Amino acid sequence: MKVIAFTGMPASGKSEAVQLAKEKGIPVVRMGDLVWEETKRQARPLDDHNVGNVAHTMRKTYGMDVWAKRTVEKIHSFKNPPIVVIDGVRNKEEIDYFKKTLGLDFVVIAITAAEELRRKRAIARRRSD
Repeated sequence: MKVIAFTGMPASGKSEAVQLAKEKGIPVVRMGDLVWEETKRQARPLDDHNVGNVAHTMRKTYGMDVWAKRTVEKIHSFKNPPIVVIDGVRNKEEIDYFKKTLGLDFVVIAITAAEELRRKRAIARRRSD
């Protein structure tokens, strides 16, 4: 199975690439969903503060690749699809873990867009990131 992770600057088009994969029936593991699951497991309200705090605390306690490890566990629970997409890679340690664990089956695709286009997209979506 090939595992693809998209990376790029905010508003570069990563979410669009993930959406296209979903439309093609490719399973997507959203790393943020794993953080939400852990936040719920800890019986904390699902708000930006708690989710961010859980993500940070888990990285501090278990290492910067903790969410990558959980992502690989989730991928291995699938029934061997030919391709899986990872959404939400945040740091080099996660990339390194995926490379070490998945080897040549892991591919990183950088999504790029001109700065002016990214700025316009960011303004249009009105998000804080």
